Amino acid sequence: MGEHMPDQEHARTQVYQLSPSHMEVAIQEFLTPVIDRLATIGSGFTAAHGEVKAAHDNETPGWFGGEGHSDIRFAVSSFLNEVEYQLSELVEDQSQLIDSLTNYREGLLGHIDWIRQTEANNVARFQAISRDLDELRW
Repeated sequence: MGEHMPDQEHARTQVYQLSPSHMEVAIQEFLTPVIDRLATIGSGFTAAHGEVKAAHDNETPGWFGGEGHSDIRFAVSSFLNEVEYQLSELVEDQSQLIDSLTNYREGLLGHIDWIRQTEANNVARFQAISRDLDELRW
């Protein structure tokens, strides 16, 4: 994202520069699609959690066999309970990851805005100095 990366030999005399427009493009092309894809995947985990919870709560046929042996029912119930728990953990982890990356993206965009505002302020100051010098006929 930097237009100029100093080598170690000249690191003290050169400055690392950011290009706000290139940084915005990189965010849009690389970070935003990851966030969007994670949201899609996360919605699948959420849906699966709901389905497993409903199957467990209602002892849905297909998940639970017929009356059969009570050990089987207990094993299926235990299995669905674990699957439900693991899916709830996945949903939470996915949500936290999305929130973290979204906050990171917002921070980067805020930094870009700050850079642009700072540059605009510096330009305005130099233009004011130039006008003052013109009035003094320098």
